[in-house]
Amino acid sequence: MFRNAMIQMMRSRRAQHLALAGVGSALAASALTGAQCEPISSSFVELKPSKLSSLVGEARLQRASECHLIHSRRGEGQFEEFAVYHDEAAPSTLVAIIRFGDTLEGHPGIVHGGATASVCDDLFGLASLMCVPETVRGRPFFTANLTVNYRAPLRTGTNVRVRVRADELDGRKLRMHATVERESDGRLIAEASTLFIKASRTQEWTIYLASWLRPFGISLE
Repeated sequence: MFRNAMIQMMRSRRAQHLALAGVGSALAASALTGAQCEPISSSFVELKPSKLSSLVGEARLQRASECHLIHSRRGEGQFEEFAVYHDEAAPSTLVAIIRFGDTLEGHPGIVHGGATASVCDDLFGLASLMCVPETVRGRPFFTANLTVNYRAPLRTGTNVRVRVRADELDGRKLRMHATVERESDGRLIAEASTLFIKASRTQEWTIYLASWLRPFGISLE
């Protein structure tokens, strides 16, 4: 009788463990999958070249289309989609819809982590122009620190939504945060945080002077 009772108790505990494991697996799957991305609201306005030109100048915008790590690599197999929206209802926020082509992979079929980090850094740079108080809007910043935590692999050819938020401007220091989510189901792909430093007046004038002289083939070096 004692032996039968022990066997019954062991079976009951095993059933409980299996049930808990099933619940745990379901919760884990739910956390990994995430909720579907919310549609971009009407308060978001797509950033057109004319708007960017008013911030950085036509010359810098033209050079970016020819030489920039990301923006000179638009098209099939590269950055196949790269649309950026500014939230007029929450001016500290940018959202971008991006699709990485197959020439941006690391492991076969998986987007290279460096490509994801580069996109975050680029959007942080754009946020440093758009999502700051008017007194420093359009002024150049430099990346001082960039931290990216990867949560899940991203398949090439998949649309992601990158949400960037400017959190705090303290003197010349600007702190920002970003999330990268798969657009189809909201699954979290990566999170990034950064510290940007506003250029000094000397650095700022050097940047503008170099941009102005470059079309004439003159370098400051």
